[in-house]
Amino acid sequence: MFKGFWRWLRIFSLTVALMTGPLSFVRELLSIYSPSHIQLASVFWHWVWIAFIFSSSIAWIAEYRRAESLKNELVTVKARPSFIGHLYQFNIHPRTGVAPPKMLQEALDIYAERHGQPKTELKMDCDVFIEAYIVNERLSVGTIVEYELEIEIEGQSLQLKSEPSFSGWIQTRSSYRIDAITGNKMEIPLKQEEVPDLMKLTAKPMQQGHGVEGWLHFVVRDVNPLKLESNPAKLKRPSPLKAVDGYGREHEITKGWKSERETAIAPDVHSD
Repeated sequence: MFKGFWRWLRIFSLTVALMTGPLSFVRELLSIYSPSHIQLASVFWHWVWIAFIFSSSIAWIAEYRRAESLKNELVTVKARPSFIGHLYQFNIHPRTGVAPPKMLQEALDIYAERHGQPKTELKMDCDVFIEAYIVNERLSVGTIVEYELEIEIEGQSLQLKSEPSFSGWIQTRSSYRIDAITGNKMEIPLKQEEVPDLMKLTAKPMQQGHGVEGWLHFVVRDVNPLKLESNPAKLKRPSPLKAVDGYGREHEITKGWKSERETAIAPDVHSD
């Protein structure tokens, strides 16, 4: 409110500028060719009134253009997509293969001892997975080109970029049915499915209200898997996941999902 008030006060500065600028030139001409009229006090106040009218017009035009510019910017912003969603689950898998991390650390220590070398800390890359749901809440069609994830390991914040592949991984799905006679819960054998790649799903044009769910893949480098067991990695709150759309704008995905999921991600032991 006060900013708008101060903008309108420019009228007085414009009035002074006109009185000491263009209108002063006109007054000088009148003083030369009609000195009797220029001395009248009423003439001076007429010039003031004319300067005030011109100043008001200039200020109004400037304010109108500013309002139109803000309106166009607002229309542009509303015309772009807006993505929201949920975070279902967060998993991190050290690349240890079938061997437990403790066994690998012991093997590394034995090797160092036999070769007279100092013991070193086991470090390796870890695959990070996020299962999420993404929906476009605006009329404008849009796509997502990249995801960014921020996690915390041992108090250190790490920013990760999405990876394009799920090679070597599968999605498992647990389910059950209710026996019609006994009413007992009957477990159905675990199903193995291709991982729904959220990167690929949201790279396609998404209409308003169109939502998709799937997994995102990230990689964190040089982490001690033993420390992850004692001090698990955490999502960096309040906005761990960000989706970057085709315009380069970031969309924060902050909401968690409290219900249990029937899906999980696991290594594909049968892959070549």
